[in-house]
Amino acid sequence: MIRDDRKYIAHSDDAHFEESVKELLLYRKIVKVERLDDQDGILTLDNGTQLIVEGNKGCGGCGNGWYYLDELNGCDNAITNVKCETDGSDEVYNVFVYAEDKRINCVQYSGGDNGYYGTGYDLYVKIAEKE
Repeated sequence: MIRDDRKYIAHSDDAHFEESVKELLLYRKIVKVERLDDQDGILTLDNGTQLIVEGNKGCGGCGNGWYYLDELNGCDNAITNVKCETDGSDEVYNVFVYAEDKRINCVQYSGGDNGYYGTGYDLYVKIAEKE
């Protein structure tokens, strides 16, 4: 666990995941990118809100269900659209953001599972405190 004061938003397999990500990212900028390790990272928005991505942690002995953070990128322009996609095999998960007619691979996880340990990643948020 990365932070005690974070709020769980959704898992990448949830039906409402893209809607939840859009609510957080639309018309914001990603001003800071922090890769914590090979599974976890933090995106800080221009309003101070932090989005925390945490890869699925599967079987400790066999390696199934582990998803690793391949891409974590910022966006210095206002985000005008968000698309959350998978490659159809549940091995690669992406969050693409659109700004100034550019498509940016904001988050990408890849891994594999045998059906027992889970797939993808979780999204948490830490809302900036008002001064």
